[in-house]
Amino acid sequence: MPLLRGTALFLLLLAAAAAAAPPVYLWLNGRSPWDTVAGRLAPPRGYVRIAVEPGSFAEWLRGLPLKLNGSPVRLHTGELKPN
Repeated sequence: MPLLRGTALFLLLLAAAAAAAPPVYLWLNGRSPWDTVAGRLAPPRGYVRIAVEPGSFAEWLRGLPLKLNGSPVRLHTGELKPN
């Protein structure tokens, strides 16, 4: 039982910390985000985005910041992508 109580306390503290802290995106290097996935990528013609629950994974994905258009893209090897 002490292990269960400790695990529950840990999860509660983890949830509280996640709710209090804004997301940190290391690739921004302290800059503010320019665009978001939802802002730059429109749904296909004839479709609409459905509402998602606040704090859900879907909301997090939609709010991910993107680099500016034309920013260089690197491959997994670190080389610049040619096109």
